[in-house]
Amino acid sequence: MTADDLLAVSLLDIAWQPGAVRELLGTAAGKVSGLLSAIRSDVDLWDATDEHLAPVDPLWDLLLRTTGVGTATASKLLARKRPRLCPVSDKVVIQAVGVPGWTWEALRCLLQDPQARAQIEELRPPSAAGASLLRILDVAIWIRHSHSRAAGHLRREAGIPAARARPPVTQRACLGGPGRIAAVTRSSVTRGGRCPGGRRRLLRVAPTRPARRRRRVPSPSRRWP
Repeated sequence: MTADDLLAVSLLDIAWQPGAVRELLGTAAGKVSGLLSAIRSDVDLWDATDEHLAPVDPLWDLLLRTTGVGTATASKLLARKRPRLCPVSDKVVIQAVGVPGWTWEALRCLLQDPQARAQIEELRPPSAAGASLLRILDVAIWIRHSHSRAAGHLRREAGIPAARARPPVTQRACLGGPGRIAAVTRSSVTRGGRCPGGRRRLLRVAPTRPARRRRRVPSPSRRWP
């Protein structure tokens, strides 16, 4: 972890507290570097197994124990250091994906579809030739769903409809093919199942139907957004 990393993250609307800078670059620098080295840098999220993702957990926990570091800051720092594996999961992305607590798993499932990856790749501008696919997706989600003035300006320039408020209860998960979003309640999301193409996944979405009573969903083993 370097000062350049913290500076790069600060350009993503993150303000570092002095205590966090001292910890990440000083007192906790060795431990952070050790945990980071255990996370593969040559694996894409859609190809990652649970074994590839498991080393993220201890570093995630350490970052959240750092002064002034929340989930958005932690995810942006991980995305900076492992851009192919770790997606940004700030408030805009979490709300856009629509399954809080399962954002990484939902994105992993979506990106296992080659057609979905191809559609995202079509959004890549020539100036972003070296950016990871996750970074292109993050920018696309931010432009479409952020209520910030900058995002609104880009939408107007591109002729993209204004961002709308999302339903407070409805949750969403990726199913089938690219662009298909199924509206489901929390009670529809369970462990197990398989992603399109036969790959193992942690999300299974049951057909949406009225339910008399909402059953509780077990918390995911991981603590990512």
